[in-house]
Amino acid sequence: MGEPLVTVLTPVFNNHNFINEALESIVHQSYQNLQILVVDDGSEPAISKVLRVNDDRLQIERMPHKGMPFGLIRRLELAKGKYFVVVDSDDALIPKSIETTVRIMEKNPRLGFCYGELNLMDETGKVYAEPRFAFYKSKESFIRAATVGPLSPCKHSSTLMRMDAIKEVGGYRPEFIMSHDTDLLVRLAKRFEFHHTPELLAYYRTHSNNVTGNIGYRIRAIVDQSRIINENIEGFFRKPVYIAGTTAIQLLKVFYHLFTEHRYHSNLGSFLSGRKEIDNRESIFSNKIFSNQLALYSKHGSANL
Repeated sequence: MGEPLVTVLTPVFNNHNFINEALESIVHQSYQNLQILVVDDGSEPAISKVLRVNDDRLQIERMPHKGMPFGLIRRLELAKGKYFVVVDSDDALIPKSIETTVRIMEKNPRLGFCYGELNLMDETGKVYAEPRFAFYKSKESFIRAATVGPLSPCKHSSTLMRMDAIKEVGGYRPEFIMSHDTDLLVRLAKRFEFHHTPELLAYYRTHSNNVTGNIGYRIRAIVDQSRIINENIEGFFRKPVYIAGTTAIQLLKVFYHLFTEHRYHSNLGSFLSGRKEIDNRESIFSNKIFSNQLALYSKHGSANL
């Protein structure tokens, strides 16, 4: 039996500076049986005009700007893979990311998703922090971390999901404008087993245009998180406590972004993750080892980084 197909979806809205690096990290995966979908959520200019990546597996669709959940829902309908991963347009995968998670998922068909570690990088691709996700022993602890924790228990780009499981819980819901990923993962965690691997899988980029630093994003996130809590947390007194907690965390993040320079944002991530900040790292995209790995795993002739 051959390798199972994996659908990789990259939604993008105006991330012209980073989309090529994200796609290069996808097409050069050591695991090559991929369906690669890109949904352009009304970018100006169109993302197709700035792409340098040339790969036969790449499928691009442009749609009017509606927001992230709508693009995810649209392309999820076209996904053919047994497994599904979303790689944000400003992130990047390490070369063996998908190979690692597929191997784990194939060994345990009861898993709904598998997530691993990621490093934080800045606009230039320099790694500045190494936060580490916790291993959650119970569904309750994972859901609690997802709804009221200071850091999300996992990120899209470092999480591989089983397509059948996604469909069974109803997929992405458009009403969760900002917390669509948390909403889906919480519903998956309630229904299925999940696995955490300590291996590094992805690079998560922070930059001045991150929507997560926008006050409108945080206010909408409070609304979304509150609904997730009401739907998934039991206990008459626990719900208002959890909602107050997530509201406080979101507002603190707003103030942090408003009153600190972007270059100091790494301190928050490092503090919350218990890891020290890293200085003087070169860009991962200029790192010879990383670039050589990408070239080694390429079988479809893409542009060089």
